[in-house]
Formats: sequence, structure tokens, C-alpha cells
Amino acid sequence: MEKILNDFIANKPDVLNFFAGYFPEAEFTNKSDEQIIDNYLASNTPLTISSTKNQLDTITNDEEVMLFLAREINRHFESSNAIWLWFLDVKEYFFKKSI
Repeated sequence: MEKILNDFIANKPDVLNFFAGYFPEAEFTNKSDEQIIDNYLASNTPLTISSTKNQLDTITNDEEVMLFLAREINRHFESSNAIWLWFLDVKEYFFKKSI
């Protein structure tokens, strides 16, 4: 996981902030994924949002990356494929709302 974390810090810092900085709060605030995304979009500059979109596009369905994301957002999934499907939903909503 250390290698993946270092890659995110170096190459995907906005995505790391998006997931690690915004999603863990949902457990305590009962916010939906959509509300979290809306909050991120409202709280960041157009440049950061554009950068986040570009970085989201670089994420692939790699099991270790998916497990890393699940750990960062503090959620349990049944499988790495379930994480991937969740990620695709989040990405789709992010792209739709950030146009």
C-alpha cells in the first residue's frame, strides 16, 4: 500500500484529497456519495476540479488500487470489483456534475 500511496501523493494528489479528505466523513454525517461530491465541487476551484477529473481518468481496475481507495474512504466492500463499480458510479456523477 505504501507504493500506491506514494504514487497518489506524487501523481494523483487531488484524487487522494477527494477520497481521503471528503468520503470518510460520510460515516459520521450520513451524507450520500452525491452530497459528498457536491460538497467537493462547491469547495474547490475550477482548476482543482479539472485536475481531479484528469486524475480520476488515470485510475484503472487494479485490485491493490481499489483496496487502497476502500481503506482511504473507510468503507468495507465485498470485493475489489465492488469497489471498482462504486468508483465508476462516483466518477460518473463527478463528471456529470462538474461540467
